[in-house]
Amino acid sequence: MDKIAILDRVIKRIEDPKHWCQGSAFKDAYGVPTSSHTAVSCCLHGAIQLSMQGEEPMDFCGMLRPMLGRAISTFNDHNDHTTVLNKLKEIRNQWSAWKASNPG
Repeated sequence: MDKIAILDRVIKRIEDPKHWCQGSAFKDAYGVPTSSHTAVSCCLHGAIQLSMQGEEPMDFCGMLRPMLGRAISTFNDHNDHTTVLNKLKEIRNQWSAWKASNPG
């Protein structure tokens, strides 16, 4: 699992505030909870699910949760878009720095 690549996909998916939501994994154009197939926005957990490309999302969520300090859905729903996005970018930078200092 390339956790940096997954996190990059998550960030890209919710970078535009129009594509991020709270209170439901996925919402349609009217802000109504929906399935991922008709969604125009998603919360952090929904973005992770869509970004896994066949991998198990719970493994990735398990790595991310301690860095957020709380459950992913709680972190998403109790912070604004800017805070969520900045935290994801901070985590990405930490993971990238660790990878650069631990090659192989």
